Amino acid sequence: MPGALGLALLVALAAGAPPDRPRVAAVRLELPAGEAEGSLPALVAVRPGEPLSPRDVRLTVQRLFSTGRCGAVVARSEPAGDGAVEVVFACPARRVVASVRVEGAPAPLDAERVRRAAALEAGAELWPGRLEEAAERVQAAYARRGWRSARVEARAEGQPGAEVTLAVTPGAPTRVQSVEVVGARRAGTAASLSIRPGDVLDLDAVDDDLRGLRGRLRAAGWLRARVADPELRIAGERATLRVAVEPGPRVAVRFAGARAFPAAELSERLALASEPSLDATALAAAATRLRGFYRSQGFADARVEADEVAVPGGALVEVRIREGRRYRVRAVTFAGAVARSPAWLRARLDEALDALAPPPTGDPGEAERLA
Repeated sequence: MPGALGLALLVALAAGAPPDRPRVAAVRLELPAGEAEGSLPALVAVRPGEPLSPRDVRLTVQRLFSTGRCGAVVARSEPAGDGAVEVVFACPARRVVASVRVEGAPAPLDAERVRRAAALEAGAELWPGRLEEAAERVQAAYARRGWRSARVEARAEGQPGAEVTLAVTPGAPTRVQSVEVVGARRAGTAASLSIRPGDVLDLDAVDDDLRGLRGRLRAAGWLRARVADPELRIAGERATLRVAVEPGPRVAVRFAGARAFPAAELSERLALASEPSLDATALAAAATRLRGFYRSQGFADARVEADEVAVPGGALVEVRIREGRRYRVRAVTFAGAVARSPAWLRARLDEALDALAPPPTGDPGEAERLA
């Protein structure tokens, strides 16, 4: 806890009945050298001449700590004669991070990444246990990058501004001994991984590899492919990696009624591979995207519907398109415009239309169609 109470004082107060509680002879604040009391005495709920109350002690500790001027607040009592006590509230200064230095051989993380992992920015308070937490976070970052035997020591020197040192001993990395992708034979090379035996077991790289695997499967038509979380078995400095893949049926796409654009371009605009799953919601979203593309090209009345059709040995998405008439702008007028010229307004309109236009596909004929 950031704020602290003297346990002996609280236990004694809790054990005594109200008549047995000592009388408060005086109250004293212990502040860091050079620290002015200011408004702190007004926050003290304990009053001289009254019986000592645990509630007033707790309230005072909470008030003092909430000011942010104390790193902790400790209450204690000292004998004052005739059975009375003097209550002391010790308020040590807040200890904060002045700087963070990385020591040792930090590879594979550079010094800046070690600092970010430690989360010890300048001005952060160093409460009890925070250095240990920072060291654990840095060790976890190393373990994720494959350096599971890394050890980190965090120490601080100076008061109230502390110079923090993170001493890193990376140790030996954990390397991949074998990689196995199970259940993906039908998907061919689309279901391969880039990680190889001998590579360091970098879990960030594994995650990127699995995302790439899912993307390649979907781009190749395996739109219902499922890639399970990897199974890792680690023994010492060696690890085995096993990934289960369920390709599902390969999904073909057929366009009916499309005349203005080739199927390859329509497939790109449909973007079924970008959907997390192939269901009615995904098909409706894809149809909406394709309809938006048509309308951006001048087909204001275009209609697009997409449904899945069962076929032997796979699946078929049938996209039915009614293109309708293509409209071209012959003239633009700005009725009632006074503050700006038609040329200025037309330039702003063109900018807005450019922002709404779909990204180019690289088709040489696209410029001609958009003219």
